[in-house]
Amino acid sequence: MENSELTPSPNISKEAACSLVDRLYGIEAVDVVLLNGFYDKNYHVKINLNKNGRLWPHGYVMKIVNSTDSHNTTILEAQFEVMFHLGKNGIKCSQPVKNLKGKYYSLEELSEDGTTYSKHLVYLLIYQPGELLKYVSCTNDVFWKIGKFVAEVDEIFKGIHHPAYESSYRTLWSLINISQQKECLSLIKDKVNRNLLSDVINSFEMKVIPIIESLEKGLIHNDFNEQNVIMSQTDDGSWAVSALIDFGDLHRSCYVFELAINIAHVILLSSDPITAAGHIIGGYSRVRPLQEVEFNILKSSASGSFPI
Repeated sequence: MENSELTPSPNISKEAACSLVDRLYGIEAVDVVLLNGFYDKNYHVKINLNKNGRLWPHGYVMKIVNSTDSHNTTILEAQFEVMFHLGKNGIKCSQPVKNLKGKYYSLEELSEDGTTYSKHLVYLLIYQPGELLKYVSCTNDVFWKIGKFVAEVDEIFKGIHHPAYESSYRTLWSLINISQQKECLSLIKDKVNRNLLSDVINSFEMKVIPIIESLEKGLIHNDFNEQNVIMSQTDDGSWAVSALIDFGDLHRSCYVFELAINIAHVILLSSDPITAAGHIIGGYSRVRPLQEVEFNILKSSASGSFPI
């Protein structure tokens, strides 16, 4: 199964979002802030601690899932299991909150214009405080820590076996699907960029596809980018990895792709991307040493993962 044709979630008003949180969770929100999201809507729910003293002080994230993915509760339940498993193993991440009915999610009929309604899964997660990696001044030490964190998470993922991820399920952004992007090349008007992307795809097909079956595989996050890693400052002013968010692209794939995706995104934060990539690989290898075959295809895999 691939979520290749998704219908975005409705962009409901702040008032409607606050009302939804109150109705479903009994939490009085003083404000909601729309966060980044691709197909789903994410709202940072801010609360009044004087009235909600026993609740999570940093607020919550209310997620409204696109109507297409809202038909598949199995994947959502699998994501929750992953979150719980990471939390039990010392990784701070989004954690679901039960609603007034004692459930971790509900299916709600929502509308953006008040006339056309569609059903959407709605759930609440605790908000992880800190600074997005995107806004942190990245030193080589930070890049090393990021690489190490990626490998640590994947090692913990090895202890998860959920039927939803043991099937042929893949997300739209699975690197294995890169060949499908050929169909979209004609949409790129700039000839230089079109040829560059074509070369990247051809390289991946030639060097990676033939050996995919021999690569070590397991559950991967698949979206270790600069907007999904939360950082916090230590007492000495240095930055440390604090938490991981956004588990919507989880699926079973090659571990080397996890590293490649991270490198492709995070080196954009550096004025010296080659050195940054080296430190990411160094941190990753401290936990999970790369096999020679993985190292040999890392460049082609990272190029195929590059955010366009």
